[in-house]
Amino acid sequence: MRYLASIGQKPLFGQQLLYLHCQEVDKYTWQPVKEEVAIDINHKFPSGSLIVAHITVTSHRVQRIEEATQAIISTLHGFSKIGRQYRELSQDIEAWKASMQIQAEELRRREEELMERAEALKLTLVCTLQNADHLAIPQSFDYYLNGEEIS
Repeated sequence: MRYLASIGQKPLFGQQLLYLHCQEVDKYTWQPVKEEVAIDINHKFPSGSLIVAHITVTSHRVQRIEEATQAIISTLHGFSKIGRQYRELSQDIEAWKASMQIQAEELRRREEELMERAEALKLTLVCTLQNADHLAIPQSFDYYLNGEEIS
């Protein structure tokens, strides 16, 4: 398990203490360590150095210690990349919303045109039936839609 830690003061016996601050959960997620833990280490980092410690979970044994600079920079770059992706997705969503609004307006306009045309056809049909020599009311409008005449 990886931990972000700092090197503590050297006690009398020449060993350094490692104070764990947070542990890595996944690539860009770190959670605070609930309590401060001190582990004896024998590395030559100056007191107050910020480090990444690889520690076994079961025995709390330090496997490896490295400077935290590269890990922090890598994590910050990852956050920056996620931020850019979020902004790009937000812009895409706004563009989709605008597109959907335009399409909805076009759909309403075409619906109004169809309603006006249906009204005009209804009026034309009524006028045609009133002027017909003989009245024959079709059972459906299929006669008119298919171009068939009433006999």
